[in-house]
Amino acid sequence: MAADGASAFRGALGRIGWSVPAANAFTNEGFDAMDSLGLVTCDRLKDICKIIHRGTDGVAAVPAAGGNAAVAVAAAPGIPGIVIPMMWEYKLSGMHLWVSERLRQGTPVVAEDFTAAIGNLYTRKVRELEEAKDEEGVQVKPPAPFSKETKWIPFFKLLVNYLSSVTGVNKVPLDYVIRKDDDIAPPDTEFETEHEKLIQVKQLTVNGPAWTYVAPFEKKRDGCGAVKALKSHYEGDAVMSKSKAVAFDVLKHTIYTGERGNFGMEKYTNALSTAFQTLDEYGETLTESRKVDVFLRNNHCTDPKMLSGIAIIQGDADRMSNFAKAADYLALFTNTDTSQKTGRSISSAQRSTNKKKPAIRAGNYTPNEWHQLSDKEKDKVRAKRAAAKASRNKSKRSAAAVSRSSEKPDKGSTDKATNAGDQFALLNKKKKRKVGFEGETSD
Repeated sequence: MAADGASAFRGALGRIGWSVPAANAFTNEGFDAMDSLGLVTCDRLKDICKIIHRGTDGVAAVPAAGGNAAVAVAAAPGIPGIVIPMMWEYKLSGMHLWVSERLRQGTPVVAEDFTAAIGNLYTRKVRELEEAKDEEGVQVKPPAPFSKETKWIPFFKLLVNYLSSVTGVNKVPLDYVIRKDDDIAPPDTEFETEHEKLIQVKQLTVNGPAWTYVAPFEKKRDGCGAVKALKSHYEGDAVMSKSKAVAFDVLKHTIYTGERGNFGMEKYTNALSTAFQTLDEYGETLTESRKVDVFLRNNHCTDPKMLSGIAIIQGDADRMSNFAKAADYLALFTNTDTSQKTGRSISSAQRSTNKKKPAIRAGNYTPNEWHQLSDKEKDKVRAKRAAAKASRNKSKRSAAAVSRSSEKPDKGSTDKATNAGDQFALLNKKKKRKVGFEGETSD
């Protein structure tokens, strides 16, 4: 049986280019079957290739003690070295990756299944892993904790992307653990170790709605089971219907009226795009022309530049059938001048170009300055204005009281004729002041 396994293994080595002498030398190192590759690391395979390349020296006979003619140890001929080209060694690494992956998945290792095409595929995977190792400085961040069932699809995509950058026992990305195959043999020890790494997904769910489905798998350290439970629930009919309803609601009620504070064209486009993507994931794909129709219909901005951009898109068949092109083009017509407001004001003719937030004061503000103030700051301004008005009214009442006191004549000391003359002069003075305020010139 072992001979059959070694023979099948040598046949697989032949399919990736190894010569018969080299394949025989490799199996002579103790590899009696193809699955025995999984017992060593890839670096040890390189050492074995060096041994085969170097060969062994012969051993001379050792005579028996006492000078007898008998021989204690027979002579052994040397084994000549066999050149192992770099490509053979590289393809052997691909074979090792294939065997290791199947062992972790609990899938039988059948030498006849390893074709030349599979050998080339896994050799390229080895290269990709090496390239990824060179870029280890750029690590993929895990997704933000899962908090809303209607956000499952983008969360799961980010999770798969993250797991593809995390390597397991044999430096293989962990995303293979969440494969869709269910009819496989029980996992081996290495695969269970990978599951234990994957259960770290609890950190992304422990305080959210998904924890209910992850908790039963924590004690068993079954990360694959936890992810499958999440997929089964959040990709089920109930959640799917709710997610689609939320997406359609976004398409119905998300309106763009111009650049307004923290919601502008970019966020408007992203909101619609996310809704389109959700519907597509759940089998409700909208045509590109339908997407553009929603994009333009929900644009209620009345700025002349924006209306011009919409008219141009409506007259362009290419943009009317491509949501991305329409969105990119219309973004050129957004007016980021926040000083534009509905209504008119005389002071708006001289808009301030200073983007610095105005100080809180009781005086007047331009429309642009007033728009930059928060509701609380506006309340403070109103309070300051009310206090200033109250202070002015108090000052007027005090001035009036002082005036009346100064005009009251002292007993027995004021001449009536003189008092009448003063009153006439004072009346005439007040009249001149009033005429001068209304814009007429007076000398």
